Amino acid sequence: MDVPATTASVTVALLREAATTGARLRAATAGAPAGDPVTVLAWHGAVLDATARLAATVAWLLARRAVETGELPADPADDRQRLLPLRDPPPPPAAASPALRAALAEAAALYARVRRLATHGAPPAGASG
Repeated sequence: MDVPATTASVTVALLREAATTGARLRAATAGAPAGDPVTVLAWHGAVLDATARLAATVAWLLARRAVETGELPADPADDRQRLLPLRDPPPPPAAASPALRAALAEAAALYARVRRLATHGAPPAGASG
């Protein structure tokens, strides 16, 4: 199997997954809580954390795709090719709906898989996250 083609297909699949995860996150945020300021801030903080996680994931994947297609040279010193390191996600807020909890977990899992890929390279053909 052609290793660059396999790597490129992994990158494209992860970009598609990030787009799907983003759409699920957006749909799950339709019912923002009101009332207690602490509850509201915790809810919005969790959503912003997941959004930042998805943005970092997509930025790294787009840079990786640019390297794979030759638009960027493969230079480990190039900051555009580094995955933004993020802390572990906070637990879901108490006011989170089941759909929001699932979307938050999905965003965290995708970032963790991309972090492994950024650290260890492309998985072997047929491997799953």
